[in-house]
This record gives sequence, C-alpha cells and structure tokens, in this order.
Amino acid sequence: MEKRRPFWTYCYLERKGLSQRKIARKLGISRNTVKKYVKNQEYHEVKRKKLKRKSLLDPFIDNIDSWLDEDIEYQATWIYDRLCNMGFIGSYETVKREVHRIKAERQRIAYMRFETEPGFQAQVDFGEFPVWFWYSKIDPPVGQTAAQN
Repeated sequence: MEKRRPFWTYCYLERKGLSQRKIARKLGISRNTVKKYVKNQEYHEVKRKKLKRKSLLDPFIDNIDSWLDEDIEYQATWIYDRLCNMGFIGSYETVKREVHRIKAERQRIAYMRFETEPGFQAQVDFGEFPVWFWYSKIDPPVGQTAAQN
C-alpha cells in the first residue's frame, strides 16, 4: 500500500530541480501522481471522515446506559451475561470496550480551584477518634462526639 506523503513533499522536490520522472522514481510512485500534485499547487489533502460502523452492540446501548445509571460499579462481565440472555451474539471484548468508554466518559470530573486571601477561609475535617487519658482509652458515648462531652 502506498504511504501517503504530505503535498508539499512533491512541490519541494520539484523546486529543488528534480524532474517529475526523478521524483516519481525517488518516491516510488507513478509519474501521473507526481504530475497531478505538482500541477495543482493549491491542492489540499482531503481528510477522510471516520464513518461510524454499525456494531452488534448498537441495539443494546440503551440497556447498558440504564444499568450503568443504576450502578456505575457494574462490571462488563455482568453486563455481558445480561446481554447474552437478551439475545446479544457479539463477543465479550466488544462489551468490555463499550463499558470502558461509557465509564471513562461519566467519570470525567472537573475540579475548580477555589482560592481566597489568607485569613478569609478555614477548612475543617470532622471525625471521631478515641482519646487516651492516663494510659486508658476514653470513647465518646454512642451518638455523641468527643467535643459534646
């Protein structure tokens, strides 16, 4: 298969003084291809659009979405088993790739940094912990924190 080269490669070699025949021989392509590119100096390479191919999984995407809405921790093996019971005939790898894509998309979290001038904001973490007093442990009564005692 022919390796695609940028359009400017042909023009550069032509400006260097090489003939179209020598350019074709050097790059290992047809003279007609070189002629086409050199003749049309304003040519821009057309990028092909990726076509979304149909998948065996397409009819079941809504089911996967609803299961992952219910619990994001469902694994691809569990989903694959449920899909097979519903008539899915594709492979486990197909389901695994799709579940991974959906989970990665949903777990993308953006954090916004919040900064204030010194002295305008305080942060506190609350938690429970036992207090040791004269080599004995004192636990707060059930339902109360150590600060309430």
